[in-house]
Amino acid sequence: MRRFYAEASVVILATAFALAMLLAVTACSPASQPEETPTLPACASVWVEGSTLPANYGGCMDGDSLVVSISDSAGAVVYDDRFAAKPGQPIAKVGGQG
Repeated sequence: MRRFYAEASVVILATAFALAMLLAVTACSPASQPEETPTLPACASVWVEGSTLPANYGGCMDGDSLVVSISDSAGAVVYDDRFAAKPGQPIAKVGGQG
């Protein structure tokens, strides 16, 4: 009978240790965070004739809307059918209004 209690004590201690470790790991894990939205510049501040399109350009914001510009066959990024530039190069007016 003593052997049964000794084995039961070992099982209980092992289970308690495992639960304590699980709680410790869970407490140290970062809480589920919402994905961070990348901070992008306003389109009006990026697309200015004669300024340089950032080499790492990844889009801009028009109010609350994300604007992802399309590259043409030459690799130039075109915005609003009015401006175009290759990343790291000056922005040129290409047509449209404004």
